[in-house]
Amino acid sequence: MPDTFTFVVEQPFVQGRFIDFNHEASALKEEANKRGFAFKVENFKPLFVNNDYIIQDLHEKNILVDKKGNLHFIDAVISLNTKDSRYNGIRTYGNGKVKNR
Repeated sequence: MPDTFTFVVEQPFVQGRFIDFNHEASALKEEANKRGFAFKVENFKPLFVNNDYIIQDLHEKNILVDKKGNLHFIDAVISLNTKDSRYNGIRTYGNGKVKNR
């Protein structure tokens, strides 16, 4: 039915548990560093920042840990880190396309 609105409340693709920030914050910081991001906390929520991107909304219900200890980020908010952002990035928007500088 094309006019039906549906909530998706579970997904079978990533099997895991929610991260426990009290005991696993170091794993989150390590993952940020491994990927070239600075780890920051704003409004009690972690975020990753580098010159290109800002990854936000990383609260405990948006990070799953699988059986191998890998982190999976669900429903994160990813945006370009532009020169006018508070993180002084290098990206710019233009003509509907992303430009490097």
